[in-house]
Amino acid sequence: MQEFVKEYLSLLRIEKNLSQNSISSYKNDLTKLIVFFEQNNLNDFNQIKIKHITEFFAQQRKDGITSISVSRYSSSLKGFFLYLKQQGYIETN
Repeated sequence: MQEFVKEYLSLLRIEKNLSQNSISSYKNDLTKLIVFFEQNNLNDFNQIKIKHITEFFAQQRKDGITSISVSRYSSSLKGFFLYLKQQGYIETN
């Protein structure tokens, strides 16, 4: 799963010309997501359902993230899953 994150971050850096701070934020957000999935034995993005994303956000809120961070996570995840769909890595977004 991490290899897809690396590909996506490269795209953001090269094609979208995002700042290093933005890339770092995306990396942190997506790494937390991947760790959550792996802890829940979800090793294929095609296994991921909306309930898993909801559970991820519930866990993050339980850990005390702010509503601003929730918005950033949401943006990071939407972009990442759109990328996965566009690249043909997942069947549905």
